[in-house]
Amino acid sequence: MTDWPVFWATVGLGFATVGVAIMALFGDAVRDWWFRPTLELNIAETCGELARIGSGPMSRWFHVQVSNSHRRKPFHDVAVYLLTIEQYSEADGWYGSWRGRAQLQWRGEEPRHVGQYFYMKTVGPSWEADLFHVRDNDTRVHLNPPVVPSALRLLWPSEAGLPVKLRLTVQARANETETNQLVFEVEWNGNWDQNVSANRVVFKQITFPAQLSGDGWTRLRRCVQQLLD
Repeated sequence: MTDWPVFWATVGLGFATVGVAIMALFGDAVRDWWFRPTLELNIAETCGELARIGSGPMSRWFHVQVSNSHRRKPFHDVAVYLLTIEQYSEADGWYGSWRGRAQLQWRGEEPRHVGQYFYMKTVGPSWEADLFHVRDNDTRVHLNPPVVPSALRLLWPSEAGLPVKLRLTVQARANETETNQLVFEVEWNGNWDQNVSANRVVFKQITFPAQLSGDGWTRLRRCVQQLLD
């Protein structure tokens, strides 16, 4: 007569032994796959940062943030790019105004030219890049790439008393990977107010990484990873 408890204990021990052997042989590869880092791009803040550059007028700067889900495994040569601009008009709705690739400048830094590219980051910790700013006594939205590709318009004024509305598609790219292309919406009526509570600029993210990827495994790995970290 079969001693079932002993039988199942023996089977369980066999599976455990095989599992230990697999982890000994392939443990690093399994961990690298399960806990692989993700390069992420999101809005940094919706109210912007109040600043005065030199003797210039007061301005408010708005940023996007690049982060790493597992900072112990950094991404290299990371840069953030503006890829498309859409503009809104009452007559035509949203329509494409520009498509290309313009590298953004890192927040608070002067650009340093390296070959055909500007200074890039190693992203373990998060970094922020300048996307646009608005100024006192100026009704225009100013885009912020340090080098202007052909046909890229940097200044977008509010006209006929109507606010300027833009949708900016942005992507971060590294040697190892790239983020989804995310869309950020900007709206400004040209009325400056340096008080944050009375801020006239609308800056919002209208697409998100989870919406685009639908990758439940990525979210599960991130939760487990945060517990282990």
